[in-house]
Amino acid sequence: MKFGEKVRDLRKKNSLTQDELAKCLGINKRTIIGWERDGRYPRSIEMLEKMADIFHVPLTYLQPDQSLFIERAAEAYGKKGKIEAQHLAFELTELFASGDLTPQDMDGIMYEMHKAYFMYREQKREKRTNHEPVNHGSIHYAIPERRSHYGFCIYSPSC
Repeated sequence: MKFGEKVRDLRKKNSLTQDELAKCLGINKRTIIGWERDGRYPRSIEMLEKMADIFHVPLTYLQPDQSLFIERAAEAYGKKGKIEAQHLAFELTELFASGDLTPQDMDGIMYEMHKAYFMYREQKREKRTNHEPVNHGSIHYAIPERRSHYGFCIYSPSC
C-alpha cells in the first residue's frame, strides 16, 4: 500500500476530513491532498511521528519505502551510513518478498532492525573514540546460511 493510500485510509478510519487532519498537523490542506493523490510524502520524521500519534500506528507503518531510515542514517553517519542503510533496507525487502509475514510482523521486524542498526553504529563509533572492544549486546551475528551485509542475523528465529 502506498503512503497516500495509508494516509487516506487512516484518516477515514479516524473520521477525519482533510481539513481536520491538516489542522491537527499544523499544515495546509493542499499538503494532505498532495500526499493522498500526488504521491508526495513528508520529508521530516517529526511530521510522520505526529501522524503516527494521531492515528495510533507504529511509525514504521507510515515510512515510505524506508526513505526516512535511509535519510536518518545519512544525517547521522554520512555517505557511508546512507549506503549501509540502503543495503540493509534492500536485504529486508528481500526477506519480506516471500509474503509469509503479516504487515504487523514486517513492521515489527523493520522497527527492530532500524534500532539494531543505529545501536551498532553508535557502538562502532564508541569503539573508535574509546579504542575499547564493542559489546554488541543483543546484536547476534549471523548464522552461516543467511546474514546481512553488516553481520546482523536476519533469518534465524534465535536472533
